[in-house]
Amino acid sequence: MMNCLHCNKEFQPTSSLNQKFCSAKCFHAFRLDTGHFYICPTCRKRFKSHWKIIPVRFCSRACRNKSLVKAKPVFTCQNCNKEFTIRFPGVTRKAKFCSRDCWREWCDKTAKKHICIYCKQSFKSGNSNPKFCSQKCYWLYRGPSSIEVTVMDILSSIGAKFESQFIVNSFVYDILIIGRAKLTLVECDGLYWHSSQEAKRRDAIKEKVARKNNYHLLRLSESEIRNDPESVRRKLLKCLD
Repeated sequence: MMNCLHCNKEFQPTSSLNQKFCSAKCFHAFRLDTGHFYICPTCRKRFKSHWKIIPVRFCSRACRNKSLVKAKPVFTCQNCNKEFTIRFPGVTRKAKFCSRDCWREWCDKTAKKHICIYCKQSFKSGNSNPKFCSQKCYWLYRGPSSIEVTVMDILSSIGAKFESQFIVNSFVYDILIIGRAKLTLVECDGLYWHSSQEAKRRDAIKEKVARKNNYHLLRLSESEIRNDPESVRRKLLKCLD
Protein backbone atom coordinates (compact mmCIF):
# COMPACT_ATOMS: atom_id res chain seq x y z
CA MET A 1 0.00 0.00 0.00
CA MET A 2 1.09 3.60 -0.74
CA ASN A 3 -0.12 7.09 0.16
CA CYS A 4 -1.30 9.51 -2.55
CA LEU A 5 0.78 12.69 -2.71
CA HIS A 6 -2.34 14.82 -3.22
CA CYS A 7 -5.13 13.41 -1.05
CA ASN A 8 -2.98 11.22 1.31
CA LYS A 9 -5.31 8.25 0.82
CA GLU A 10 -3.90 4.76 0.79
CA PHE A 11 -4.10 2.94 -2.52
CA GLN A 12 -2.78 -0.19 -4.18
CA PRO A 13 -0.35 0.58 -7.04
CA THR A 14 -1.60 -0.82 -10.34
CA SER A 15 1.09 0.20 -12.86
CA SER A 16 4.38 0.21 -10.95
CA LEU A 17 5.85 0.53 -7.46
CA ASN A 18 6.78 4.15 -8.27
CA GLN A 19 3.13 5.20 -8.67
CA LYS A 20 2.55 8.33 -6.55
CA PHE A 21 -1.12 9.17 -7.15
CA CYS A 22 -4.27 7.17 -6.64
CA SER A 23 -5.98 8.52 -9.76
CA ALA A 24 -5.47 10.74 -12.79
CA LYS A 25 -7.68 13.38 -11.16
CA CYS A 26 -5.29 13.68 -8.23
CA PHE A 27 -2.33 13.78 -10.62
CA HIS A 28 -3.70 16.78 -12.59
CA ALA A 29 -4.83 18.55 -9.40
CA PHE A 30 -1.36 18.18 -7.92
CA ARG A 31 0.24 19.64 -11.08
CA LEU A 32 -2.02 22.70 -10.91
CA ASP A 33 -1.33 23.23 -7.22
CA THR A 34 2.44 23.17 -7.74
CA GLY A 35 2.44 25.24 -10.96
CA HIS A 36 3.48 28.84 -11.70
CA PHE A 37 1.37 31.82 -12.73
CA TYR A 38 1.81 33.59 -16.10
CA ILE A 39 0.05 36.37 -18.04
CA CYS A 40 -1.06 35.60 -21.60
CA PRO A 41 0.18 38.33 -23.97
CA THR A 42 -2.84 37.85 -26.27
CA CYS A 43 -5.84 37.92 -23.93
CA ARG A 44 -4.01 39.38 -20.90
CA LYS A 45 -5.46 36.72 -18.59
CA ARG A 46 -3.60 35.26 -15.61
CA PHE A 47 -3.20 31.50 -15.87
CA LYS A 48 -1.32 28.71 -14.11
CA SER A 49 0.99 26.10 -15.59
CA HIS A 50 3.00 23.25 -14.07
CA TRP A 51 5.96 23.87 -16.37
CA LYS A 52 8.90 25.26 -14.39
CA ILE A 53 11.95 24.90 -16.64
CA ILE A 54 10.35 26.15 -19.86
CA PRO A 55 8.25 29.33 -19.39
CA VAL A 56 4.76 29.24 -20.88
CA ARG A 57 3.74 32.30 -22.90
CA PHE A 58 0.10 31.62 -23.88
CA CYS A 59 -2.87 30.29 -21.97
CA SER A 60 -4.22 28.27 -24.91
CA ARG A 61 -3.45 27.21 -28.47
CA ALA A 62 -6.06 29.66 -29.81
CA CYS A 63 -4.23 32.60 -28.19
CA ARG A 64 -0.96 31.34 -29.63
CA ASN A 65 -2.43 31.13 -33.16
CA LYS A 66 -3.82 34.66 -32.88
CA SER A 67 -0.37 36.00 -32.04
CA LEU A 68 1.11 34.35 -35.14
CA VAL A 69 -1.34 36.04 -37.54
CA LYS A 70 0.11 39.37 -38.61
CA ALA A 71 -2.15 42.38 -38.93
CA LYS A 72 -2.99 43.04 -42.57
CA PRO A 73 -1.98 46.51 -43.79
CA VAL A 74 -4.78 48.81 -44.89
CA PHE A 75 -4.51 50.75 -48.16
CA THR A 76 -6.65 53.37 -49.88
CA CYS A 77 -7.75 52.87 -53.48
CA GLN A 78 -6.62 55.70 -55.76
CA ASN A 79 -9.78 55.42 -57.85
CA CYS A 80 -12.70 54.99 -55.40
CA ASN A 81 -10.91 56.09 -52.17
CA LYS A 82 -12.12 53.00 -50.31
CA GLU A 83 -9.96 51.28 -47.73
CA PHE A 84 -9.00 47.67 -48.46
CA THR A 85 -6.60 44.97 -47.33
CA ILE A 86 -4.47 42.70 -49.46
CA ARG A 87 -4.65 38.92 -49.38
CA PHE A 88 -0.99 38.36 -48.60
CA PRO A 89 0.20 40.46 -45.64
CA GLY A 90 3.85 39.64 -46.37
CA VAL A 91 3.82 41.73 -49.55
CA THR A 92 5.81 44.89 -48.90
CA ARG A 93 4.88 46.84 -52.02
CA LYS A 94 2.11 49.38 -51.70
CA ALA A 95 -1.22 48.38 -53.24
CA LYS A 96 -2.87 51.16 -55.22
CA PHE A 97 -6.24 49.75 -56.35
CA CYS A 98 -8.83 47.61 -54.59
CA SER A 99 -9.85 45.71 -57.74
CA ARG A 100 -8.98 45.23 -61.40
CA ASP A 101 -12.07 47.19 -62.41
CA CYS A 102 -10.82 50.22 -60.46
CA TRP A 103 -7.43 49.85 -62.12
CA ARG A 104 -9.01 49.81 -65.61
CA GLU A 105 -11.20 52.81 -64.77
CA TRP A 106 -8.16 54.71 -63.48
CA CYS A 107 -6.23 53.90 -66.67
CA ASP A 108 -9.08 55.23 -68.79
CA LYS A 109 -9.18 58.45 -66.78
CA THR A 110 -5.45 59.11 -66.89
CA ALA A 111 -4.83 57.88 -70.45
CA LYS A 112 -3.41 60.40 -72.93
CA LYS A 113 -3.80 60.58 -76.68
CA HIS A 114 -0.92 59.44 -78.88
CA ILE A 115 -0.39 58.87 -82.60
CA CYS A 116 0.72 55.50 -83.98
CA ILE A 117 3.87 55.88 -86.08
CA TYR A 118 2.66 53.17 -88.51
CA CYS A 119 -1.06 53.73 -89.17
CA LYS A 120 -1.03 57.41 -88.06
CA GLN A 121 -4.23 56.94 -86.05
CA SER A 122 -4.73 58.43 -82.60
CA PHE A 123 -5.11 56.14 -79.59
CA LYS A 124 -5.18 56.40 -75.80
CA SER A 125 -2.58 54.85 -73.53
CA GLY A 126 -1.43 55.20 -69.93
CA ASN A 127 2.21 54.62 -70.87
CA SER A 128 4.60 57.55 -71.01
CA ASN A 129 5.68 57.32 -74.67
CA PRO A 130 3.93 54.55 -76.66
CA LYS A 131 4.71 54.35 -80.37
CA PHE A 132 2.18 51.85 -81.71
CA CYS A 133 -1.55 51.48 -81.22
CA SER A 134 -1.49 47.67 -81.46
CA GLN A 135 0.83 44.72 -81.67
CA LYS A 136 -0.05 44.23 -85.31
CA CYS A 137 1.14 47.76 -86.17
CA TYR A 138 4.42 47.04 -84.42
CA TRP A 139 5.04 43.86 -86.41
CA LEU A 140 4.02 45.53 -89.69
CA TYR A 141 6.31 48.46 -88.93
CA ARG A 142 9.18 46.11 -88.14
CA GLY A 143 8.63 44.30 -91.42
CA PRO A 144 9.05 40.62 -92.29
CA SER A 145 12.35 38.82 -91.87
CA SER A 146 14.40 37.52 -94.80
CA ILE A 147 13.09 33.96 -94.47
CA GLU A 148 9.50 35.25 -94.27
CA VAL A 149 10.07 37.19 -97.49
CA THR A 150 11.34 33.99 -99.15
CA VAL A 151 8.22 32.06 -98.10
CA MET A 152 5.92 34.88 -99.29
CA ASP A 153 7.71 34.92 -102.65
CA ILE A 154 7.04 31.19 -103.02
CA LEU A 155 3.37 31.72 -102.10
CA SER A 156 3.08 34.49 -104.69
CA SER A 157 4.63 32.26 -107.37
CA ILE A 158 2.06 29.49 -106.79
CA GLY A 159 -0.85 31.97 -106.72
CA ALA A 160 -1.81 31.49 -103.07
CA LYS A 161 -3.87 33.92 -101.05
CA PHE A 162 -2.12 34.85 -97.83
CA GLU A 163 -1.87 37.51 -95.15
CA SER A 164 1.24 38.57 -93.29
CA GLN A 165 1.45 39.04 -89.50
CA PHE A 166 -1.89 37.46 -88.61
CA ILE A 167 -3.06 37.78 -84.98
CA VAL A 168 -4.93 35.05 -83.08
CA ASN A 169 -5.74 35.65 -79.40
CA SER A 170 -2.97 38.29 -79.07
CA PHE A 171 -0.40 35.91 -80.64
CA VAL A 172 1.18 37.05 -83.92
CA TYR A 173 1.79 34.41 -86.57
CA ASP A 174 4.08 35.03 -89.52
CA ILE A 175 1.74 34.11 -92.39
CA LEU A 176 -1.89 33.01 -92.84
CA ILE A 177 -2.60 30.90 -95.95
CA ILE A 178 -6.21 30.96 -97.14
CA GLY A 179 -6.80 27.55 -98.75
CA ARG A 180 -9.86 26.06 -100.43
CA ALA A 181 -11.01 24.08 -97.40
CA LYS A 182 -8.78 25.14 -94.53
CA LEU A 183 -6.80 27.99 -93.03
CA THR A 184 -3.12 27.40 -92.32
CA LEU A 185 -0.83 29.44 -90.11
CA VAL A 186 2.84 29.39 -91.11
CA GLU A 187 5.65 30.01 -88.64
CA CYS A 188 9.15 30.65 -90.00
CA ASP A 189 11.47 29.57 -87.20
CA GLY A 190 14.82 31.33 -87.28
CA LEU A 191 17.74 29.54 -85.66
CA TYR A 192 18.54 32.43 -83.34
CA TRP A 193 15.06 33.37 -82.13
CA HIS A 194 13.61 29.85 -81.72
CA SER A 195 16.45 27.92 -80.08
CA SER A 196 16.08 28.98 -76.43
CA GLN A 197 13.90 27.19 -73.87
CA GLU A 198 11.69 30.26 -73.47
CA ALA A 199 11.10 30.39 -77.23
CA LYS A 200 10.22 26.69 -77.33
CA ARG A 201 7.75 27.18 -74.50
CA ARG A 202 6.16 30.13 -76.33
CA ASP A 203 5.96 28.14 -79.58
CA ALA A 204 4.18 25.30 -77.77
CA ILE A 205 1.59 27.76 -76.45
CA LYS A 206 1.07 29.19 -79.95
CA GLU A 207 0.49 25.68 -81.31
CA LYS A 208 -2.22 25.05 -78.69
CA VAL A 209 -3.88 28.39 -79.50
CA ALA A 210 -3.88 27.60 -83.23
CA ARG A 211 -5.46 24.17 -82.72
CA LYS A 212 -8.04 25.57 -80.31
CA ASN A 213 -9.16 28.12 -82.93
CA ASN A 214 -9.37 25.47 -85.72
CA TYR A 215 -6.24 26.57 -87.59
CA HIS A 216 -3.67 24.25 -89.13
CA LEU A 217 -0.10 25.12 -88.20
CA LEU A 218 2.93 24.65 -90.44
CA ARG A 219 6.43 25.23 -89.07
CA LEU A 220 9.32 25.85 -91.45
CA SER A 221 12.86 25.98 -90.16
CA GLU A 222 15.39 28.51 -91.40
CA SER A 223 17.71 25.81 -92.75
CA GLU A 224 14.90 24.24 -94.76
CA ILE A 225 13.79 27.58 -96.22
CA ARG A 226 17.33 28.54 -97.28
CA ASN A 227 18.67 25.15 -98.38
CA ASP A 228 15.62 23.28 -99.71
CA PRO A 229 13.05 25.67 -101.23
CA GLU A 230 11.47 22.84 -103.28
CA SER A 231 10.48 21.02 -100.09
CA VAL A 232 8.97 24.24 -98.79
CA ARG A 233 7.03 24.67 -102.07
CA ARG A 234 5.55 21.15 -101.79
CA LYS A 235 4.44 21.78 -98.20
CA LEU A 236 2.85 25.09 -99.14
CA LEU A 237 0.98 23.50 -102.06
CA LYS A 238 -0.61 20.99 -99.67
CA CYS A 239 -1.95 23.91 -97.62
CA LEU A 240 -3.97 25.12 -100.62
CA ASP A 241 -6.06 21.94 -100.86
